[in-house]
Amino acid sequence: MLQQRRPFTAASVQDLSDMALMFAIEEANDDLAAAAGARPESAWHKAAFAAVMLLMGELYRRRTPLFH
Repeated sequence: MLQQRRPFTAASVQDLSDMALMFAIEEANDDLAAAAGARPESAWHKAAFAAVMLLMGELYRRRTPLFH
């Protein structure tokens, strides 16, 4: 039996976009820390992680009607 596929909606496209953005942010965090030669607990790595958390928080705020 074939499953019926749901059509893409603006919300599903936005979800895919959000997932891609979060993945890119996490990868950028790792790349930034590695480029700085940062050890996992160094100040550079913590700063990169804080920047990632701020970006992800902004993404969440924009997607959650409670905060609008």
